[in-house]
Amino acid sequence: MSELVHLFFYVADEGGTAVDLGGGVMDIRDDSILALVRGMMLDDYEIHYSGFKTLHIHNLSELVTANLGTQARKFNRLQFSDTSDHSPNILVLQISARISFKADVVFVSGSSGHISRMEERFRSLTACSLTARLSEKQNQFEDKFERTFNISDELNPEAKAVSEAALGTLLGGTGYFYGQSKISTPTSSN
Repeated sequence: MSELVHLFFYVADEGGTAVDLGGGVMDIRDDSILALVRGMMLDDYEIHYSGFKTLHIHNLSELVTANLGTQARKFNRLQFSDTSDHSPNILVLQISARISFKADVVFVSGSSGHISRMEERFRSLTACSLTARLSEKQNQFEDKFERTFNISDELNPEAKAVSEAALGTLLGGTGYFYGQSKISTPTSSN
């Protein structure tokens, strides 16, 4: 039997504003900010969730561990309780599946609106259309890389792959941040 893996995703609002989970998965209203597991191609998977209300997001690991620990002691399974505090500002989703699997996890902001338009947005971000767009962008990157750096045919394929990966990592690691960072320092030395 193949190994069971657990993937965790979270959405949080550090200001304490309540966030909610997309409908269709957890029987919560259909026009919220998060839509998950549309077009998922799994034979054997489970989805669980937990919602937390806290102003101390740096404690997220402890909240998750406590919820999972309680469930593990009760049911001898590593899964969330499928419960939520009232007006949670952190929602954590757990996808449990057997290796190997493929899953499309889609986050679409501002998703309130006409259902058919939302379905079109989901389809454009998942499965075959996503794979085709990624392939197209990869080809564009490789072409521009060759033109920009005048890569000759004399360069061996391994060296070209390493140089493309180095540039991609450099560009992917360049970030932009806007806003204020919130850093919490412990009050004790423990």
